[in-house]
Amino acid sequence: MIIVCQKPLKKLKINGIALFPFIFIRKPEDKENNILINHEKIHLRQQLEMLIIFFYIFYVIEYYYWFFKLKDGYLAYRRISFEREAYTNEHNLTYLKKENSGTSGNICRKIERLKIERFCRYRTIILLINIRTSISTSIGAGFSPAK
Repeated sequence: MIIVCQKPLKKLKINGIALFPFIFIRKPEDKENNILINHEKIHLRQQLEMLIIFFYIFYVIEYYYWFFKLKDGYLAYRRISFEREAYTNEHNLTYLKKENSGTSGNICRKIERLKIERFCRYRTIILLINIRTSISTSIGAGFSPAK
């Protein structure tokens, strides 16, 4: 993990962003913000679990799914499963250690959690396909060539 303070983030509404293997933060003093750093470390772990590129693909798909459903960018962002996990556990500074402890109980819980998350992501993809199909169908049904 490499923490970098970037001036371009000062123009955005975000305090930090994790782009493997970096954590970009807006203000230098945020290097000491354990909650923000933990939140971004959780995203780094998620990225590794999903082989990095698939994390970004699912993140964008989920964001747009929720954006079109809720019509609100911030609410869509907060509904992304990756963000829900990070926000739920950002105050728990031992969360990543527990996830990586290697005990069989933790491994079983992690496998169950990943099954549920992957099922939810799979369901999201199916919903997106259904939405696309229904939009295509409704556009096709509403289209009548000029006579």
